[in-house]
Amino acid sequence: MTQHAIDRLAERFPRCEPTRAFQQIRDAVIANVGRVATPVSGGAIYEVMLHSYEVAFPVVSADGEIVTVLAEGMEANTTTGRLTMAREGLPSGVHQIDAEAYHADPCRFPSLSSTLAKKMLGQSPLHAWTDCARLNPTWQPTEKKTFDIGRAAHRAILGRGADFVAIPEDMLSSNGAASTKAAKEFIEDCRSRGITPLKAAEVAEIDVMAEKMAVRLKMLGIDFDPAHSEVAAVAQIDGTWCRMMADNAPVADPRFLYDLKTCESAAPEACQRAVMNYGYDVQAAHYLETWRAATGESRKFRFVFQEKTAPHEICIVELGEDTLSMASRKVARAREMWAHCLKVGNWPGYPLGVQKIELPEWFHERWAERESVEQDFKARTGRDVLDAARAWQAPASAAE
Repeated sequence: MTQHAIDRLAERFPRCEPTRAFQQIRDAVIANVGRVATPVSGGAIYEVMLHSYEVAFPVVSADGEIVTVLAEGMEANTTTGRLTMAREGLPSGVHQIDAEAYHADPCRFPSLSSTLAKKMLGQSPLHAWTDCARLNPTWQPTEKKTFDIGRAAHRAILGRGADFVAIPEDMLSSNGAASTKAAKEFIEDCRSRGITPLKAAEVAEIDVMAEKMAVRLKMLGIDFDPAHSEVAAVAQIDGTWCRMMADNAPVADPRFLYDLKTCESAAPEACQRAVMNYGYDVQAAHYLETWRAATGESRKFRFVFQEKTAPHEICIVELGEDTLSMASRKVARAREMWAHCLKVGNWPGYPLGVQKIELPEWFHERWAERESVEQDFKARTGRDVLDAARAWQAPASAAE
């Protein structure tokens, strides 16, 4: 019945790669993880999170064979009666789950993450719905080369997360590009198994980043114990299910939650701009409030920024009380919007109509300043500033 189960996977879960999904199911069955019911024919029905961020319910015979695979909403005859397949969901609290299960949304009902909250606030509910693996049936994960270094750095520094591997040098083209057939096949195979492929030089760079981070954290008395990396918390806040995953939640020093960010510049001013540009204040408030609701602990939040290129400098950032207070108001509004959209089943985009936009005063002042400089130059010299520019740029022979 193996082929039948794979065929049902392909039919009912078109977003997943069937053979990889089947292996995930086999691993769960062998480990006896996620058992939810006993069919009348004996054996068991399991709940398994697939790599496509969907939940499957494999039906396993008494001798351990995977008979078929059901999807949410489908029914099966069990020893307790007719049962409709539905995910159980994690209870409120702290859980050690992998990133795939987290991003698939492990809660019984669709839950709000910091990423979705930022979409709700910075763009629209429709953007949040589109980016939600749980709600959007055509959702596909975003894969970008720019994500690879960050993923690999997380693994090397935190000790948890998707693994990474170097592309064999003999597979690369003469100019070092991963453009050969062998390299492309290697990369495709790695990604299908959730492994990040990198060039050897990039792997070496990741090792340097991890070494520098270890030295810096030791100097500051911070311990990123892998056992407490990628720790998820789920809880209800104001009736809305929320989730977060901390890169590290130390037990030895339970004052902080940490989030690692790889970046181009870790200068304090650049970190400040990143917080504003990427809504990291919303992330911090959402993480702290969800953690507190799940555990009762009131921790502080720290961002650990590290540059992706030499010298791989590091900046650890805590947001001030005023910033967090305002961010708390933002996430409260995001929860309110999320709950409303779930209730009415409607996710609006941008407002209809023509939007009249006035540019900020500083933008106009910048042009006025330029006008003033050019007019002053003309008043003093009797020449247009362009004439001076032409003279400066002219070859020496032309000026003579």
